[in-house]
Amino acid sequence: MRGPARLPEPFRANRCLFINVFGCEGDAVHAALFGHTNPGHVPLRWYEHKFPEHYAGAFKFAFVRDPVERAYVAWARLMEARLFQAAEACEDMDADEGFDGFVAHTLTSEVLRTYPEFAPQTDFLVDAQGVLRLDFIGYYETLMRDFGSLRDFLCIPAVLPWSAPAYERTPQRVRYAVGPAARKRLRQLYARDYELLGYD
Repeated sequence: MRGPARLPEPFRANRCLFINVFGCEGDAVHAALFGHTNPGHVPLRWYEHKFPEHYAGAFKFAFVRDPVERAYVAWARLMEARLFQAAEACEDMDADEGFDGFVAHTLTSEVLRTYPEFAPQTDFLVDAQGVLRLDFIGYYETLMRDFGSLRDFLCIPAVLPWSAPAYERTPQRVRYAVGPAARKRLRQLYARDYELLGYD
């Protein structure tokens, strides 16, 4: 994973670093706080290596999400893209075996290394020594509350573009859509996320 050649101006002006993790509404958080000059999904260690002076004194923060829900949403988006491609090509798409089958047969360690949408969240959040070095971790499950706390701390008058219910609908749906075998495998694949991010 790579990052910007220049430190984004909003990070410099606010003496901060926002680590935008795939699948955690980071684009919305970034747009609300800093506008649309989004550097993308850049890992913390990139800033540590590229901008060491800023890194040393910056307020570092990120938002994270339940690993099962995040993987499920990434899979759903992948399926949506495949359906769109099949429709564009006027082809039939074979019936999919569902998320549990995807976890059992396709979601491997190699996939986690190759596709950042499925990479462990901690891959984005640890420093060069593999240590979690954040001053604030917000949670998708309490996004509105945590965003409010962050906004107040940074003294930035910002509002997210959606209301709370938009962030509350996914967990309940996913809770009943993922079988026990898939949950067990996801816990193995994302063991470090569970260990360091406070999910159980």
